[in-house]
Amino acid sequence: PTASSLPPEGTGMALDPTSDSREDAAVETLDDTPCISPVSFWIPKHIAESAWLEHGPFAFWLIDAHRPRRLVELGTHNAFSYFAFCQAVRHLSLKTECHAVDTWQGDEHAGFYSEDVFRRVSDINAEHYADFSRLKRSTFDDALGDFPDGSIDLLHIDGAHRYGPASDDIASWGAKVVPGGSVLIPDSFSSVGVTLAIIAELMFSGRWRYAGRSRSLAEYVREPVRGTARVANIGRQLAQLPWFARNVAIKVLITARLPRATRLLGHTG
Repeated sequence: PTASSLPPEGTGMALDPTSDSREDAAVETLDDTPCISPVSFWIPKHIAESAWLEHGPFAFWLIDAHRPRRLVELGTHNAFSYFAFCQAVRHLSLKTECHAVDTWQGDEHAGFYSEDVFRRVSDINAEHYADFSRLKRSTFDDALGDFPDGSIDLLHIDGAHRYGPASDDIASWGAKVVPGGSVLIPDSFSSVGVTLAIIAELMFSGRWRYAGRSRSLAEYVREPVRGTARVANIGRQLAQLPWFARNVAIKVLITARLPRATRLLGHTG
């Protein structure tokens, strides 16, 4: 299967300010595929501060549905999402290779942090997942050569959110995805930089099908999109732009300390 979706995104520690609790309450679907199964009820073993805390059920479901041969996560930080993927691989007895790429120094998006973060991630990986999981401590660009084109079944890109780096990540790492494989992009149609990168690299491409989004996490599947299907694919993405404009407006109002005004845009947070 290539359809996937997220349960509600965000927590009190790292909440998406544009989230709407009414939307969060629904069971999400993409391509009419419900993103829930028995594995969704597993309990994550490795809890860390993360915007993915409520995505544990999705991570389990995703691995069970896709059963990737190779998974790569760009931007791992505290590794909640990455270890949820690894936990699913272990419990499902899959042959998946898992790779996490990060400098573990931080950046302007995630903030900068101490060596303790990498030490914790490394210790957990060594104890539980070292037989199939590798931590690559490097920049995304430096790690590109480690993966041949068309060798990644599931790619999660969570890097810098400025247009330039986001566009470069999608273009360079997208080539590494196997035909039929998927890329997950957080902050889609929410972050200005990420959304502009999607428009430039994916929206009008005939090589990527937009599978859909759950809130600000979008999935793209690497497969040819031609003719009327390509027009429809572009249209589905253009239809997200009003939601993007709403998100930008909400963020501006929150920054301007006008939270009450956000209610006019349907924001209930």
